[in-house]
Amino acid sequence: MNWQPIETAPFDIDEATGFRWLGNCLLGRHDEYGWVSWVGCMDADMWLERGSDRNRRRCETPSHWMPLPPPPAQEPPR
Repeated sequence: MNWQPIETAPFDIDEATGFRWLGNCLLGRHDEYGWVSWVGCMDADMWLERGSDRNRRRCETPSHWMPLPPPPAQEPPR
């Protein structure tokens, strides 16, 4: 999996509202400090990031995206 321009992300469009939606993926952008990446999504045309507390907050507009890998088949032993 490689970084791809955000314009190529597989957005879904709500027929009734015209809003764009994108499920969880790895988002990224380059700023003055270097490359920044985070897990996030687009919900009703608003970019959101997923925090460690599993809440979602508005975030910067990404320039690139990458699909998340599938989850493990089973939970790791405790």
